[in-house]
Amino acid sequence: MSAPIIARAPGDASYFFGFHDVTPWSPDDRRVLLHRVDPDIRRLPRPHDLAEIVIWNPMTGGIDTVGETTCWNFQQGARAMWVPGREATVAYNRRVDDAPGCELVDLIGGKRRLLPSAVGAIAPDGQYAMAPNFARLGALWPAYGYSGFASAADSIAQPDDDGLWSIDLESGARSLVFSIRQLAAASGGSLSSDVPAFVTHVSFNREGSRIVFMLRFFSKDHALYSLIFSARPNGDELKMLAEEKISHFDWLDEDNIVIWMRKGSKGLASARRSGLLALPLLRPLIAIARKSRSRLKGVVLSESYFVMSTVTGAREPFCNESLLHDGHPMLSPDRTWLITDEYPDPRSGKTPLILIDLKTRRRIDIAALMHDVGSNDSDLKCDLHPRWNRSGLLVGVDATDKGRRCFAIADLSDVLAGAR
Repeated sequence: MSAPIIARAPGDASYFFGFHDVTPWSPDDRRVLLHRVDPDIRRLPRPHDLAEIVIWNPMTGGIDTVGETTCWNFQQGARAMWVPGREATVAYNRRVDDAPGCELVDLIGGKRRLLPSAVGAIAPDGQYAMAPNFARLGALWPAYGYSGFASAADSIAQPDDDGLWSIDLESGARSLVFSIRQLAAASGGSLSSDVPAFVTHVSFNREGSRIVFMLRFFSKDHALYSLIFSARPNGDELKMLAEEKISHFDWLDEDNIVIWMRKGSKGLASARRSGLLALPLLRPLIAIARKSRSRLKGVVLSESYFVMSTVTGAREPFCNESLLHDGHPMLSPDRTWLITDEYPDPRSGKTPLILIDLKTRRRIDIAALMHDVGSNDSDLKCDLHPRWNRSGLLVGVDATDKGRRCFAIADLSDVLAGAR
């Protein structure tokens, strides 16, 4: 079964939304929030590169400009999102007083407010947000940070005055929930004190009662090493759930996430931290395994999807027979379907769009879209990052067209009706 593409953003620029953890659709499900950028930017954004925040009406083709920002990247944009609990308020990160901040725009009343702190995820009640330091990310992981905010503090490997922040969306006041030094200490010796680390990928469950986030660093084999934590938003019940190869996830319910990761191995984790896997003899073998599209990859690298408890860290396999590769999962609003993608097939250049029936765990391939961003730089990749609309009938993806990013909408109505 296939899902037809029923709408594409205009061809006058590159249009994309960003990450797969929030929906771009407005509360009334009629409009889509997007970033519009110069299609000729085929490198990491520089301090003065602009992204426009726009709202697109797929039915009429109309586009309204909300604002512009220099705080953005290709993977997560400016973290533009609709503020929960409000009829039509948009938040997006932008420069405020020479630092990453946020602008809130009431699209009905026209009121605009600037906050001195950028946002990463907004709580379901719309009252506050949580975020890492995007300036620090710009220095240590540029593909997910903002450029132009270099600071002497970036040279501090594990600061005690920076980490995961909570931001009041009314007052703009922020407080440090967890410092990087505190998280490193909670890792049980997984990283030495001289290793530069950073916080990223914070996410609320739907109740807003629990968060998940990552502490990351680059190991001696030059690969990303991740530690995933859960906690209450106020800082209570901090727990490190897993470490080493940790990738994309979404909330299955209020306590469990679906996540791509490597099956725990203390020996392998230690080998990565020590740089053993960077040895000339091993690196080519690992590279071959990573490029494989067969089941052998999962066996050799021990990577797969799991359902993991954010309370205990316990995990069990998820769709290991049908989902063989990492992707970007998002559960449907009614939590009966999961949409995800995979990375492009190196043979065809196409990226699959995959639907999973959570009742039967059946896989349904609904589309395969060409991936072409005009660059081989992995920091410039354009993952589909599929996201449901609020009714659970449409999915928006960041597609490409001859090097241009082109947000597209797939209609899953017939697929969903015929699958059960």
